[in-house]
Amino acid sequence: HFNYSFPTGFWPVYAAALQSSTHGQEFVSARYFDLLRNYRRHGWLVLYLFGVSPVLCESFLRGRPHSMAELTPGPFSSPTPPASG
Repeated sequence: HFNYSFPTGFWPVYAAALQSSTHGQEFVSARYFDLLRNYRRHGWLVLYLFGVSPVLCESFLRGRPHSMAELTPGPFSSPTPPASG
């Protein structure tokens, strides 16, 4: 499932920047298919870089022993940074 859209005003500016000979809905549809194709091609990298983030909400750890470091009030991260002192 791919659910992403650009504002309507973006498309004429983008078409002009590309000096495209196609305009309107034909241009918009073609560019969305380009975006989808590239997402499928590079989607594994997006998942690798952002989908395996070791950050989670404190509610998952409440009442359980853990070695996660608190980033700010709420989210925790791993690996735990070295203790200062």
